[in-house]
Amino acid sequence: MSNPQGRVYRSGDDPRIQHPVPDDATRPADDRTARYDAPGYEPGQRGYEPDQRGYEPGRRGYEPGQQQAEPTPPGPTAAGDGLYRSSFAVEQEVAAMSAPHGAVPDPAATATMPPTGDVPPTPEPEAGGDRGVMRNSAMMAGLNLVSRVLGYGRTVAIGAALGLTVGNAYTQAVYSPQMLYELLMGGTLTSVVVPLLVRARKTDPDRGQAFTERFVTLAATMLLVMSVIVTVGAPVVSWVLARGTPIHDTVTSLSYFMLPAIFFMGLSAMFQAVLNTRGSFAAPTWAPILNNIVIIGFFVMFALIWPDKPTLDTMTLPKIALIGSGFTIAMCVQVVALTPALRKVGYRFRPRFSFRGMGLREIGRLAGWALCYVAISQVGMLVVVKIAGLTTRGDDNTGTIVYDYGFLLMMTINGIAAVSVMTALMPRMSAAAADRRFGDLSDYLSLGTRLSAVLLVPGTVALAVFGSQLGVVLFQYGHFGAAAAHSAGLAIAMAGFGLVPFAVSQLQIFTFYAMPDTRTPALVNVPVVLVKIAFDVAVWFLAPIDYVVPLLLVGNAVSFVVAAIVSYALLRRRIGSLGLRRVASTLLRLVLAGAVAAVPGWLVAKALGPVLGHGRIASLAELAAGGAVLAIVYFGLAYALRVREINQLVSMVRSKVGR
Repeated sequence: MSNPQGRVYRSGDDPRIQHPVPDDATRPADDRTARYDAPGYEPGQRGYEPDQRGYEPGRRGYEPGQQQAEPTPPGPTAAGDGLYRSSFAVEQEVAAMSAPHGAVPDPAATATMPPTGDVPPTPEPEAGGDRGVMRNSAMMAGLNLVSRVLGYGRTVAIGAALGLTVGNAYTQAVYSPQMLYELLMGGTLTSVVVPLLVRARKTDPDRGQAFTERFVTLAATMLLVMSVIVTVGAPVVSWVLARGTPIHDTVTSLSYFMLPAIFFMGLSAMFQAVLNTRGSFAAPTWAPILNNIVIIGFFVMFALIWPDKPTLDTMTLPKIALIGSGFTIAMCVQVVALTPALRKVGYRFRPRFSFRGMGLREIGRLAGWALCYVAISQVGMLVVVKIAGLTTRGDDNTGTIVYDYGFLLMMTINGIAAVSVMTALMPRMSAAAADRRFGDLSDYLSLGTRLSAVLLVPGTVALAVFGSQLGVVLFQYGHFGAAAAHSAGLAIAMAGFGLVPFAVSQLQIFTFYAMPDTRTPALVNVPVVLVKIAFDVAVWFLAPIDYVVPLLLVGNAVSFVVAAIVSYALLRRRIGSLGLRRVASTLLRLVLAGAVAAVPGWLVAKALGPVLGHGRIASLAELAAGGAVLAIVYFGLAYALRVREINQLVSMVRSKVGR
């Protein structure tokens, strides 16, 4: 239920740092009207009634895919997909759905705080009703796909232009602004700002204009001051992250150019929050695309100007300035790209420094548990980054960039396979929790777990069996050589074991959010992170250096399992039976099908190796042939074992395609 490795789903799009949604302190104790406020949603709108026939699990005629218009997930947050996404950005991939570097949209971005008293009329739904919502959903799905492709291209460009060692230094330096942003303001922005802006827009006579301007002014001022302080203190930041490694000096130099990006990350998140509360989701989705394009452009420029493989000794100031400032400039471009959309929704930013009457005490109280959650997660993330950085020694083909490659691929698969299921179920879970229909809430949690596992189990098997081929096909370009690609392949193989437990933990988080409860996820995160830290430290002292980074990814899986076990125990006490017997039965049959399918898939790839030789083309052929065999055997066996969720998933896909 947590993302203990912390991270760095979007200050753009990375799912490594999950932030809880704030408790709705303003809702009366007897109020039962909380709903998931999807774009265009109106209470009573046709197709959103929780008791409508076809939505009740267990009611005759229910099909998981039978659903009216899906809510449009919010776009990425400040930093991007992959390495440079924030974890609450998976994330937000589920509540807001991948930081330009980056992972689930962010429940904080979609859950609103029902106001008390008279509420001004809300804007009319977009013309076209459900069709308009579906058009927006399709458009955003396409933009998210483009963002993911470009996020992958950005990651390849980093390795291809810099190689392994300098790539480790760059990756280590990038974590600095990401982690500091999340620690200083990220959790508060994503978890508190949107609900407060929504409430102000509904209750204030000026539709929240003055409150929004004061809030943005306050946040921008704090971000600017913090950015200046941490930039001046760049040596201290790099000392914490890279002390004792050969990349320390390079990380310090890069940090001077990257840390100012904290200001633009926060500003981007604030502007996206404003757009989301005014029903605009397209710009926050495509702005990170520009971020990725800019970063790719800077690395292409670097490779053209300095085509030779860079080393730590040859990284002169012009080279460091180019790639370091490129990161900050890309974040600035993302902010600028949001301004036309802000004007379109009628928002004109005017600084207001009168902060009295904003309810700063209430804001601090709401942000308390979110900040606690983020701080705990960042401690776990710091340990991971530090240990991964310590593996950067001489010619060892490992390091932080290898860890990031493994985690990136895991989150990409999760985003494709699990996020769509979570997005479809989240409004139903919120409605069931609001009506205190805990039996239905439990059914949805069980259903989401089983449907996600149908796709994630073969994903785990594929990463474990074809990790080496994936490393070569996806990352062996330019100065990122064969040995480094094979090292990345081992990390990919180990990362796959976290797919299912991570998806389960995310569903549990959303179950708590739906009730709503943010304190429990924060408290559960404490033992989870402690277990992860203990595992990672043991790996550092006991494992051979070449296996440290892959085992750090196994540590993620272990922490996800611990989170799932603890959360299941707590949820059982809160909402009753969770249908674990049915979940276990489905998982066992899927794991059996996956284990059997792995054998012929591996044999086919192994047989092609001596015939095709080595290289990217050979690995691609092995991957295609072996993957096809694995998929056919897996789904055939799952069908033979009567895994009903196979048919349910097909029904869900058909219903979406039919739109």
